[in-house]
Amino acid sequence: MIPDSPKERNPPFFLPAEKSTFDIFLHNVDTMKGFMFTDLQSGMTARANFLVAGALNTYTEVWGRLLEGVPEEKSKQCYESFFRRLGNCYSKLLDDGVLVYRDVRCGLVHSYAIGGTLSIVNMGTGQCGIEYDSGKYTFNIATYFDDFKKAVEDYITLLRKDMPVQNSSSPNFIGVYPVTNPLQVNLFEALVGKPTVL
Repeated sequence: MIPDSPKERNPPFFLPAEKSTFDIFLHNVDTMKGFMFTDLQSGMTARANFLVAGALNTYTEVWGRLLEGVPEEKSKQCYESFFRRLGNCYSKLLDDGVLVYRDVRCGLVHSYAIGGTLSIVNMGTGQCGIEYDSGKYTFNIATYFDDFKKAVEDYITLLRKDMPVQNSSSPNFIGVYPVTNPLQVNLFEALVGKPTVL
């Protein structure tokens, strides 16, 4: 059972013999990653291009939600936060004012189509997973998937480096979280009331 706040824990840190919330969180993240990567690869093998493109965009938002530590709402913020981690070409689309969230993510999820004058969704590669030119989107699934996998692995690597401080005598100890948290992940908000995979 996960307490509602770190202060409800007595003592307010995890004993070495038990699994910490962070260990459970990492296990869930690894399990989720495995399910997502396997499902996406299966969809690509089946040549289900729109299904895979929709899943990639939905999963981008899911990882953004973890990155931002936002349990609900703020979908666009979460999507764009992780979308930027896919690489410079993705960030440039957002910086240039291209409405990727509205046209691509929402288009695929809600309308089974990408907004714009003409769109191509292919299993191929390109300079970027999503390219935009004069109202036309090209979604290169293989490129996006490769960039997505790298961004997920990079995120997990950062999570592992940001292990919560478990030593109550440490100057960084504040319950179960370190004072410096570059990912800004509030695990209690991210996990409370959510199912866990053990």
